[in-house]
Amino acid sequence: MTKFVRRLAVLVKWLVLILVISAAVITAAMRVVLPNLDTVKTPLERWASDATGFHVEFESFTGHWRYLVPSVSLHDLTLSTQASNLKVLTAESIGMQLDLLASIRQLEPTFSYVTIDGLNVDLTQLPERDNAQETSLGDQLENLFLVGLGRFAIQDASVTVMSLAGEKKLSISVRYAGITSPAPIMFRAW
Repeated sequence: MTKFVRRLAVLVKWLVLILVISAAVITAAMRVVLPNLDTVKTPLERWASDATGFHVEFESFTGHWRYLVPSVSLHDLTLSTQASNLKVLTAESIGMQLDLLASIRQLEPTFSYVTIDGLNVDLTQLPERDNAQETSLGDQLENLFLVGLGRFAIQDASVTVMSLAGEKKLSISVRYAGITSPAPIMFRAW
């Protein structure tokens, strides 16, 4: 019996040692990779364009550690329609906190919290819905914000829509909006 307990204790020690070393290696790798994320800007723009169905451009992509978790920031983001290249959405900055455990489990980037500053959405730029088209651009925006984001905050936003009569544009300003959901935020290619 004591031989079994000793073997079990040795096995537990090795498992704890492996977990600690793995955590140290992942943390060190993230500390080296995060500040240099801007080098993968073009492939990331291409991936985001494929995932959202919009043409995605941004000025810079940076990473850093915040509250002991890795975070990434996008600056000067622009989403435009694929066909006519009309700007539908712009944002000054988007900050995202990465959920490491959920990302490893899901094998895709998962964020615990997203903050969007300086959001401008111009819904008048969306073309009329084409029945032959599988999903409208409005549905794609709905999926991006209301389905794709669980916990997020939006600050200093402006939404431009057409009036009900269709004669003039109305601009709606939002100082702060936030939604808290217990589920982490997963970005998937729809």
